This record gives sequence, C-alpha cells and structure tokens, in this order.
Amino acid sequence: FESTMSDCGRSTEAAMANAIGSRGIPVPRPLSEIEEVAIPKTDGNGVIRLLAIFMVHHVRLIVGMVPWLGFLLLKYPGKVTAVLAAYWGVLRKFEWFNRLVCQAVIYGCSDGPRFMRAQREVYSVEGGRKLMICVHPHGILLDPWFNLVARGTRLGSDSSNCSADGTMDLLDGLKVEFCFAPAVAWYPLHGETRKYHAPATPSAIRGVWKRGRTPVLCPGGFSEAVYTGTAGRYEHSYLHQRMGFIKLAIEQNADIVPTYTFGSDAMYWTWDVGRHGRAIRAQKIGVPMVVWSGKMGTNVPLSEETVTVSFDPFPTSKYTLEEVAEAHADYLTYLRTCFDTYKGCCEHTKDKELVFVGKSKPPAGYARL
Repeated sequence: FESTMSDCGRSTEAAMANAIGSRGIPVPRPLSEIEEVAIPKTDGNGVIRLLAIFMVHHVRLIVGMVPWLGFLLLKYPGKVTAVLAAYWGVLRKFEWFNRLVCQAVIYGCSDGPRFMRAQREVYSVEGGRKLMICVHPHGILLDPWFNLVARGTRLGSDSSNCSADGTMDLLDGLKVEFCFAPAVAWYPLHGETRKYHAPATPSAIRGVWKRGRTPVLCPGGFSEAVYTGTAGRYEHSYLHQRMGFIKLAIEQNADIVPTYTFGSDAMYWTWDVGRHGRAIRAQKIGVPMVVWSGKMGTNVPLSEETVTVSFDPFPTSKYTLEEVAEAHADYLTYLRTCFDTYKGCCEHTKDKELVFVGKSKPPAGYARL
C-alpha cells in the first residue's frame, strides 16, 4: 500500500507540473510566507465560559439535545410543542433574537480554531467575476467553520453581528451564502448564525450567484463526514468521481477557492465499523451516518487546535464542459499539493497524507471499512 502511495505522489507531482503549464494553476506559496488572521479572543476562562462552550457544542450538534427534548415532549407535550413552534415560527424571524443568539454563541466558542491566508491576492468578484468557496474536509457538521463564522464574520466592525449581511472578512469581505443540506437550516444555532443559506443543489447555488453572493459549499458532503476521525497516517477526502461542483463552476464561468481545515480530523473519535458502507448510504439518504464522541463521551471536541487555510483560486473558468473530468483531476491534484504544502501548520496533520476515496473507491488497507 505504501508503494502505491509513493507512486501516487510521483504521478501527482507530474500532473501538477503539466497542469501549471497548460492552465495557469497557481503554485502554492511556501508555508513560511502565509499570514495568520488575528481573530478577537473572548474574555473569560472560568467555569461559566466552560459551561457555555459545553452548551454550544451540545446544542449545535443536536444529539446533545435529543434525549432531553424527548423526555420533555413525553412529560409536557403541549407546552414543549408550543415552545418549539414559537422558536422556529416566531423568534427566528426577529433580528434582535438572532443577534442575541449570535452573542451567546461567540461567548461559547473556543479560541482554539485559527485561520491563515495563503492566497496571493485579495478575493474579488468585481467585474462580474464569480467564485465558489469549497470547504474541505466536512468533519462533524463543519465544526471549525461554525466557530470561525461566529467569531470572525465581521472582524473589522461588530464581531457579534454575525447574521447581519453575510460579509466574511476572513474571506476578504466576500458576501457569502452557505449551501448545505436543507435540514441544517433548522438546526438550533446554525440558522441564527448563518442568516444567508441555501440548499446545496445546482439550481439553488445558481440562485446565490444571481443574488450577487458567493456560494460556500462542502463537496465531500455527509459521506465525507463519515470519514472524520479515521486513525493512522491518512486523511480521506470523499471526492473521487464527485464532479458535480466542478461542472457547475465551469458552467457558470466561476473559479473555485479551496479551503482546508487542518486538524478537524482529530476533533472527535468516530466508530470505525462499516465506515465505507455508511458513507455511501449517508449521501443517499441525506443523513450523516457517523457516530462520534468527544471528551469523556460528550460533544466537546477532543481537540480544537485546528488551522483553516484559504488557497489561491483554482481556474475552473479556463475549462469547458467537455473537460469536466480533466478539471476534476487537476483540482484534486491542486488540493493534494496544497495539503502537502501547508500540513505542517498543525501538529495533528504534519505527518499525514491526503487520500481521495469515493463510492467505487474505498480506502486501501482498512480491513474494517
């Protein structure tokens, strides 16, 4: 298996050289040259702050609420139903409520996740240019991005106003719209902190561009979430033969901005048995079929020392719809090259390799998968 990985590495380097020559794909800057964004830290490190962090993780990940919610529904069905109806049907419509939730979320977000810029130029959509932000890997409900959105949506002004207009200073002031599974918009805390969101469907993503915004999506989807926490020297990206996002970007003449969160794979322990089969079913039924656990069996991560890095745009706009497969192969090569260039920014990933898996390509060397 290791010799296969070595051959893959050599073919990756050759493919990258060819791609650079023919398409102008950028060579990643050295790790020593990229700059970290200073995100304001939250005051307080006492018991109340720890309790807030505990509550945010358990409410955000839903499962921490399910047992209590089920118990209360059985004991007080009428009252609990009325409260839920008021929450989803009334309170979420008021901006003051969303702002209040945002401020609570910021207080309950760890200062651990960091963000670094590796792009050479400021991201811009002026002159009719379109961009698509692609987030890798999925992790458990994009945990580091939830944190970064809450803490750093408007670094230059009111950092508590994370649902104001969708502007993300972390992404050079782009007005973004998060595209994810429709159910996520109903999850507590997600809907309040991400006011601008849309389903992760081609028609909905096209609508984001029509509204003058930039879509943010995770191409690996729920299938990739199942691969969170795999032990060993490899990280798995569920992008093999997953070309829909590439085709959409080419169709819309948009370039893709890849980002990678180093360390997200180490945030939770996950159940290993039947992993690949669950990954296939997860996308089919629209449910992340992953069982996870954090500190002492809770939803608090084992580690939040993550580093999210934003890269130079991949020039999808230079390909045609007849070249989707070629663009997809070049994108995977570029993503792996960026991973290898910047993996040293995080202790959890400095010795890891990125492997692409998919429905017809389970990872080699994992008997239990």
